[in-house]
Amino acid sequence: MRPLRIRTRRRRSVKSSRLFRELRLESLEARTVLDGQLAGAMVGETVCRPAEVDESPLAFQRASAQELKDYLIDQAVQQYYHQQFSDFWFLADVDFAVAAFDQAAPPPAPTALPDASETNVQIEGVDEADLVETDGRFIYVLSRGELTIVDVQQPENMQVRSRVDVAPAAYPGNVSLSYGNYDSQSMFLQGDRLSVLSSNWQGATLTVVDIADRSSPEVIEHTLLEGRIVSSRAIDSYVHLVMDKSWALPMPEYSGEVEAVPPPMIDFAMVDCFCVGWFESPSEPEEEYRQRLGAMPIESLINTEYVSGGRHLETGTYLSAEDFYLPPIENPYQGLTAVVTFDTSDNIMGPSHSVGLPGVRADEVFMNHESLYLFTQDYQWRSTETAITKLTRDASSGEILPVAEGKVAGRLLNRFSIGEHEGNLQIATTTGNRDSNNLYVLQQEGDQLRVSGSVEGFAPNEMIYSARFYGERGYVVTFRKVDPLFTFDLSDPENPQIVGELKIPGYSDYLQAIDENHLIGIGRNADEQTGLFQELQISLFDVSDPATPRVVDRHSFAGGRNTWSEANFEPHAVSYFDSHDVLAIPIHNGGRWRGDFGGVDNTPKLEGNQSVLSVFQIDIDSGIELLGEVEFEDRVRRSLRVGDVLYSISAETIRANSLKDVSIELGILDYLPEEEIVEEHDRPLGDVNNDGLFDSSDLVLIFQQGEYEDALVSNSTYEDGDWNGDGEFSSTDLVLAFQAGTYGLL
Repeated sequence: MRPLRIRTRRRRSVKSSRLFRELRLESLEARTVLDGQLAGAMVGETVCRPAEVDESPLAFQRASAQELKDYLIDQAVQQYYHQQFSDFWFLADVDFAVAAFDQAAPPPAPTALPDASETNVQIEGVDEADLVETDGRFIYVLSRGELTIVDVQQPENMQVRSRVDVAPAAYPGNVSLSYGNYDSQSMFLQGDRLSVLSSNWQGATLTVVDIADRSSPEVIEHTLLEGRIVSSRAIDSYVHLVMDKSWALPMPEYSGEVEAVPPPMIDFAMVDCFCVGWFESPSEPEEEYRQRLGAMPIESLINTEYVSGGRHLETGTYLSAEDFYLPPIENPYQGLTAVVTFDTSDNIMGPSHSVGLPGVRADEVFMNHESLYLFTQDYQWRSTETAITKLTRDASSGEILPVAEGKVAGRLLNRFSIGEHEGNLQIATTTGNRDSNNLYVLQQEGDQLRVSGSVEGFAPNEMIYSARFYGERGYVVTFRKVDPLFTFDLSDPENPQIVGELKIPGYSDYLQAIDENHLIGIGRNADEQTGLFQELQISLFDVSDPATPRVVDRHSFAGGRNTWSEANFEPHAVSYFDSHDVLAIPIHNGGRWRGDFGGVDNTPKLEGNQSVLSVFQIDIDSGIELLGEVEFEDRVRRSLRVGDVLYSISAETIRANSLKDVSIELGILDYLPEEEIVEEHDRPLGDVNNDGLFDSSDLVLIFQQGEYEDALVSNSTYEDGDWNGDGEFSSTDLVLAFQAGTYGLL
């Protein structure tokens, strides 16, 4: 696409570190937006492995135009001349488009709001995008491509104040992300602005909505990005997106002769890859191809122009050559991680800052107020190493720049396996396939992250199921047949120590502190002899003496292996209201286990698509007490508190109950337009063709979609193989479906 050049916007200045050489450019465009290539990952793709710390060169260096060109030419040659299975790579150009609407006034200073809960986040003050937000007067809900603003100032008379279509728009030359074509939406509430993120496998959109007038909200910006959002955070008015893209480099000439190659195998014992591979050799000699690219201007290789549409047009560049920092060693990952920052209060379209890191793949992200960490690890089951890239954040401008790198042994479970305290990075990893587990503390020395202390090899033949770091304390749960909860003393970063261990049946998928001496664990019980998982359960741990952690109480849910909760894998579904010492989590059916398989009564707690929000009183002395359950005919997803009122939200309904007595229903609102309310059908888990059976025909259909562990965030639906509701099609879904025991049953 050749954008119409109407106006450009000057980039803000970039501060230089001693590690980075200044760029000498004469003719590049001044400003930002996103262009690249659709992210694609090959099955069995090799993962970058940094050099040994003692021998590694300087960390990421700011590229000159010629250095960046040489790097891109090498990447193109590697991609087109030395890459097998070329059908697994997406080679479409990625444009960035911004829809610029009438400039709105800056958001006014916030006024006092009612006492209300906030999104459950990992780091206080670092917001995470979610489906539901509240400011105490209104609830904002994303459902089916629409933002609904509900007035809840009178819970007995909740009213829809307005609706906004936030299904991503399409502009000439850009892929449409229209309703029904994207897979996930989430948002940040920032005063009188909502920033809505929409994504699918083709791209993503940031939509900024001015909600100063809740009855007449106004979309003031659409920013379209063709690439995938790995993760996002918001601090004050800044939204930070971590993007992953592949290069859209010019292709060599091909003869058209194709060589068939055997299909790769997915690293999962029960399923083969339903794919056909092919390899085509370029006919253009490699040296001629290099010379042709070398004669092209650097802008055509970066290919990051954008066009913005709306009441007026803008053009510019996102990730111009001056924004790139090259990796210190040759890296086999043929992609790019970009950190894109928007200031949603500046009334200027598009990003305010961007930084590009070629050769880095951000598999996991951790962010606090000062730092952003990117973690690259092998997707294979027996990963042996995790590479780390540290970036610093300027609080006043929101600008983010790379400063250091390092590595540790093993693989991360998730972002809760990461913490930082007083500049010390804390990481828990598992080595191999349940070989052993490790805890590392790293400190920055110059441009390197060096291990200052570690505990390696604990809990052999087990793997990490959950972890959490709080300042000078760390907690790790491992599991094989029983659940050891390990407590760590991290007060000395050079000598971290295991100080306590508690062995109990089952495991916790998620840990959260309710005060400095008590943890809540959400997980499952397990058979101590076989290790087979059993019923869903909540545990309350007393860690006031880290040397002797103990269980205060446990609550087990009826339904055995058939009862599940989104809280097992989505922390935003967990609500703990510390002002009332109340915990609320959603519960739904998740299997079709029969009899007493696994040593537990599997009689379903719920019928069909029914769900409940289970509400508990947490008393650190007496334990866990069920206060009541709020019933839904569809899947309840979130809960929040305004004053003494508990609100529970599904894709169609908001219910208001008294927190003092959950049995008292104060109000109910079906907030979707009647024509959008759809009937969900009960069917066996894994039945995607709706024939009432889960069999091989369903497996063929889901693998034909090509989304199995494709490294694209939240791009899968139920029909694509996402059966646990986390937006991904992975081995977890297959395990869940086969554990349900319905495969091949009539």
